[in-house]
Amino acid sequence: YRALGAVQDIIEELDHQKPEKSADLKRLLRNLIINDVTCPVLVNKPMPNVEGRRREIMDILEPSIVYRCDCLTRQCFTDETSISSSLDGYAQLAVLVCHDYERCCKLFSDPLCEDGDRRFDIAGIVAEVETEYFYTNMGRHIAQFGYNIEDTDIEVALELCKSITKIEEIHARYSTNVLEGVDNRQLFKATASAWLANIDREKGKWAENALKQDSAPRELDIGKHSTSVIDLISCFSQQVTSVQRLQWPDMETKAWFLAEFMKFTDVCFEVYAAVMMKQFLSCLNLPQEDGEPKTPTWNSMWNSRKYKEQSLTLSASTQAALTMLDESHPMQVTAEACIKINNLTVAQEKLYELHNDLGIRETVEALGGENRPSITDASSDKFLLSFKVVRAEGVELYKKKYDAATDKGTRPYVKLAVTRQLESEVAKRQTFAKTRPAVAGATNPRWNESFDWQ
Repeated sequence: YRALGAVQDIIEELDHQKPEKSADLKRLLRNLIINDVTCPVLVNKPMPNVEGRRREIMDILEPSIVYRCDCLTRQCFTDETSISSSLDGYAQLAVLVCHDYERCCKLFSDPLCEDGDRRFDIAGIVAEVETEYFYTNMGRHIAQFGYNIEDTDIEVALELCKSITKIEEIHARYSTNVLEGVDNRQLFKATASAWLANIDREKGKWAENALKQDSAPRELDIGKHSTSVIDLISCFSQQVTSVQRLQWPDMETKAWFLAEFMKFTDVCFEVYAAVMMKQFLSCLNLPQEDGEPKTPTWNSMWNSRKYKEQSLTLSASTQAALTMLDESHPMQVTAEACIKINNLTVAQEKLYELHNDLGIRETVEALGGENRPSITDASSDKFLLSFKVVRAEGVELYKKKYDAATDKGTRPYVKLAVTRQLESEVAKRQTFAKTRPAVAGATNPRWNESFDWQ
């Protein structure tokens, strides 16, 4: 490798001094350092393809290449005697191995020159030995610690997966040997699982912080929204940007990840929607019993990975107040209340954008279309949020009559409607949306008063 570096320096110097005469000199210099391990190089004659000669050349070069690998390993692992489950060192080593191959490709171009025929690819030999060296050592690490990334930064682990994919592609160009000991798909899935678990832990804080710092527009207007929805969207947008940079080992893994990721985002926005609806009802000045909390308890929302439907239902006092409303007693909705609904509309629009940015539809089609329920449950036409924007005066809230004692009549629901004056001077009430009960579950983490478009 010292010889290769020296030759490269000489070649670069020749380019500056006599570029018109450097081509032949470059070729001779390169031939000098490989002549001892290959067949004699004749000017303007291709190198003969002698059967078994590549293996002979590899046997001669292998000790030097392995020594090079040992040097690279010492650069990546400060203390080889220490036992650590971290993959940081292997992430660095993988990058250096790929860089070595690229450097050799530049130094030993294929073909060697326009009139030559490189039968013995030095860069390929280096790549084969170094990639197998890397796989052997990392395979020992996996055998000892498994696919454990607890001590490894998630970004580093994802970069390692990307480098391993590149190493596998390089090795396949030059060797028919099977690389064993490292399952890159399993490593990627372990890394993605850790990432999803981190999002699962953080999503409650994202919604909580956004709501705590919520700021209404200075001038109340029925067409505006407050800051909380933008703050919440920003948290997920950062994650989506990272997702877009990933190299997926296969479409199945991508589908699994996107289904889980969208489940978390939907749950988070459902919690946000529940709070917005409670604030919306609060803006209507409905009576509330003393001592009853006006907002949900965050611990009950996020104390497990499963969605808690009961923590998101309307409070008993609010439900009691709503039962007093019917079509004969409309209630005017203020601009402040409209802002709460507008927040949900913005959230829905941004969710659609996230859905498109993640390429969920393309993934569904690549895996056979709508017969993939794990993905289509998160498709844009089945989002759990469905709120109609309120941008007009005269929006009214109604509660259908319902006899809970006899369980007769229409199931209870709240609806949003607006009364419009038609050209015929006949008033017509247009219903925007109404709630309907839904059972919460792992695949349907829906809050109890979810609005459907009419």
